[in-house]
Amino acid sequence: MFEDPPADRGHRVASGDDATKYDYLQLKAYSVSAESDDADTVVFTLDDQRHLRVKRRVLRIMEAFDGTRRLSDVKEVLAHGETPVVCDDDQLREFVEKVLVGRGLLVGTSGPKQASRSGGLWVRFPLVHTDTFASVFCLGRHLYKPGIVLVNLLACTFLIVASALSVYSAGTRLGALDSGWLVLISYLSLVIHECGHVSAVYRYGLAAGRGGIGIYMFVPVFFVDLSSAWRLSVRQRVVVDLGGMYFQILTTIPLSIMGIVFHDSRYCMMALSVACMTAINLLPFARLDGYWILSDSLGLDNLSTNTWQVIKAAVRGRRTGYGRNYEVAAVFFALSSAVMILLGMSAAYSAVMQFSTIMRQLGNGLANVASGHFAEGVSILDDVFVACIPIIFLTFILGKIVFGIGTRFIEGIRASKGQGLS
Repeated sequence: MFEDPPADRGHRVASGDDATKYDYLQLKAYSVSAESDDADTVVFTLDDQRHLRVKRRVLRIMEAFDGTRRLSDVKEVLAHGETPVVCDDDQLREFVEKVLVGRGLLVGTSGPKQASRSGGLWVRFPLVHTDTFASVFCLGRHLYKPGIVLVNLLACTFLIVASALSVYSAGTRLGALDSGWLVLISYLSLVIHECGHVSAVYRYGLAAGRGGIGIYMFVPVFFVDLSSAWRLSVRQRVVVDLGGMYFQILTTIPLSIMGIVFHDSRYCMMALSVACMTAINLLPFARLDGYWILSDSLGLDNLSTNTWQVIKAAVRGRRTGYGRNYEVAAVFFALSSAVMILLGMSAAYSAVMQFSTIMRQLGNGLANVASGHFAEGVSILDDVFVACIPIIFLTFILGKIVFGIGTRFIEGIRASKGQGLS
């Protein structure tokens, strides 16, 4: 018979070096779903919406820690059954420390910071939960039927070529466009882009989280929480990754048709601009869609999170524990991120040096909007916004750093006082 587990078992995980701290450990509430691409792998999902892909053998070890067993009992349970797992006490303790405690999977432990979702290079402003527009996304999922996808892509290809010929024959230049409307169309296409990702998730019977606006490495972005996609197969995740570009390129259809019907090549130029924006997302830099397509298709999970660890291990001449493809991708991601950061720092310096000019542009933009010159005013305000993005980003990042240092300092003071009282 097992002894009744102590009530403070969750606290004992990290409270000391006593011999019983590995007894009566319990996993947090979780669910398990199958990984369709690999029968030996499952997706382990915690209630805090963290997802891990683990081998079934590892899952069996994890599930042995159900809060009712001592470490010796866990070892005994694992050694029997249909698929025995033989391990000694030291191996189990290492598993507890590195996996269960290190990843915050046990009751009484906290998970690691999710650098891949809200790390130091992100500034996020969640605005709305995607469930609010569930009916729209339920309709959008039908656009992923193979026949509809084929027809849409053929139509986009034909109309983009027709738009290019129209622009070439008319000699239209980008400067001839009403830039205010071009700005609005560009931002609208980015919103539709995110709708494409969400609709793809709905296509596979899942839901997305909150969406909003933000800044990633000095670049303004729209975003949506797609952590539920971890439950999907590799092929399905790639479809979700491509879904944003698929929906965005569909916006070229009405623009191209308007240009052809009204014999106005400016609409065709807008369609080509949207097509170029869509193509840029294929680049595997930073965290564009191309990055997610590459990481999901090659199984490079948590690449942005683990990049720094890979780089440190490589510099020290140590084995990283990841494959060669992962290491090469990590170095590429680090280099592309460094380039973006340097460009962003340069833009921030330029914005500071031209601050008075930017303020005058802001005044001109607001004056144009107030006087009814909406398109011109919007274009000027967009230029001001883009110029100020690096300063806004650095301000928030420095604020987060100062807040983090202050929080750790206060926690240290409280901890020292607590030790003094004890």
